Amino acid sequence: PADQLQSILFKGIAQRDNKEIKASSVTFKYGFESAQLGNTKFMQYEQRFLYQLGTSQALLKDYFEATDSFSKSIRIATNDEERALSFDGLARAYYLNNKASNAVESGLKASLLYQKVGLYGEYADATIELSRYYYLDKQETKALSVLDKLEKFCIDNGGEYYLAKTLIAQSSLLEKLGKTDLSIDKQNKADILIERLGAKDL
Repeated sequence: PADQLQSILFKGIAQRDNKEIKASSVTFKYGFESAQLGNTKFMQYEQRFLYQLGTSQALLKDYFEATDSFSKSIRIATNDEERALSFDGLARAYYLNNKASNAVESGLKASLLYQKVGLYGEYADATIELSRYYYLDKQETKALSVLDKLEKFCIDNGGEYYLAKTLIAQSSLLEKLGKTDLSIDKQNKADILIERLGAKDL
């Protein structure tokens, strides 16, 4: 039953939060196999278990298994929100494994899907990550342009917290590209916002 699957899912997440990552992988595999017994009745749970399994496998540096789990979770996703999450995970696994062009391809899909379903916080985070993937793929111009677009999006939509995050990402990237004056300017703008928002986590 669904409540049993939910408790297996929570157990696996709790194990991972507690740094028992290998144990969480075992739990998620068991959960996925249990959900499969429902003959598509628990398809959403199958997707959730695969996504969480991929996340744990990536932390264990089992990148081949992680990309496999995320790819399977994309195939059985029932809506764009699930697909966005899975593409996001897949992109991260590729990035950690230095497969830059694959990371870009999946990261772009994640970013567009998050925007489509109106998950703007996730859209901003995914776009900041996408910029990192472009940089790893030696596409510096693209890395900058996606952040410039995101900056405009945050200004137009009044997202000051994410605007600050974007400015920090721009500053960091510009510094790597040797554009020190521009980098300092973005950081100064971010600092003003951080001060105003009291956003200590930034």
